[in-house]
Amino acid sequence: MQNELNQQVTAADIASRVGISRSYFSQCFKDIVGITFNDYLRKIRIEKAKTYLIGTGKTVQWIAENTGYMDERYFSRIFRDQTGSLPSEFRKSFRDGGSR
Repeated sequence: MQNELNQQVTAADIASRVGISRSYFSQCFKDIVGITFNDYLRKIRIEKAKTYLIGTGKTVQWIAENTGYMDERYFSRIFRDQTGSLPSEFRKSFRDGGSR
């Protein structure tokens, strides 16, 4: 999953790769990881986006696309839901000497 963040990844895709049903994969994933596959995927995508925002000057559109979100506005909404700030605000807080 970490290597395919810029692509559409689904539980069904992963389940197929390991040869089990999607529902069984989802059940096992939640039992082992503690959160749903989609919640985990969202979490690692947002963490990667934070890394890009802090460490690069790439546009928010580029960051959205490279973390698996083809719609910048949707990405910004998800980012804000997860972090409490928009991507541009998050980046600005680090440039202004803040930390999160």
